[in-house]
Amino acid sequence: MAKKANAKQKLRWEECYAKLVLEKVFPDRFFDLKIEDKPDLQSTALNVGIEVTTAIPDRVIENDRLFSRLTHDDGNPEHRNRNLNRVQQKGGQYYDEGVMISWAGDRNISEVYSAFENKLKKLNGGGYQSFEKQYVFIFENDITIQGDDLSKIHSELNRRQTSFSARFDSVFLNYDRSLLFEFDLNSGEYHQYRIDDYETLATEAYNMVHN
Repeated sequence: MAKKANAKQKLRWEECYAKLVLEKVFPDRFFDLKIEDKPDLQSTALNVGIEVTTAIPDRVIENDRLFSRLTHDDGNPEHRNRNLNRVQQKGGQYYDEGVMISWAGDRNISEVYSAFENKLKKLNGGGYQSFEKQYVFIFENDITIQGDDLSKIHSELNRRQTSFSARFDSVFLNYDRSLLFEFDLNSGEYHQYRIDDYETLATEAYNMVHN
């Protein structure tokens, strides 16, 4: 299994995918990014550091993982029963028609803000290599984001980092893998990009982790 450039730590799919997306969407701004730690993606040549995180709560990740396992059954009755029992323990229900009642509950944009603020605290907590440009890349796949929301999100992200000395220059919000929002916290601008080949990039990221 692949390792990070600087140590014994294993690569994470999210870090690999973020690297590939940024290098694909912004080839002039990001290239030859190294997967390291504190921050997760780095380039001394470009003088940039990028933290990678997710706004998707553990409960949602487990819910989605169990649904995938049950709908793509491996034929092992023991595995199926274990997954069904876990769903019921969490208060959900799975039906053989491929329908599952989720226990994950409602979600909202506050989870993106929490993920952002958590990375801000770590950035200011010491142990991070400092770069001229510092970014954070956040995964999200379920919260409804409309055009009118973007200005509000931008303002709230900026407000939340005003009390910190070390700040992020931009926030990249990857929505459902296929969309990328950039909130530039210096200029006040925000942009949306479509990732047409996101499935290919997702597979390439998987191969980086497992090869």
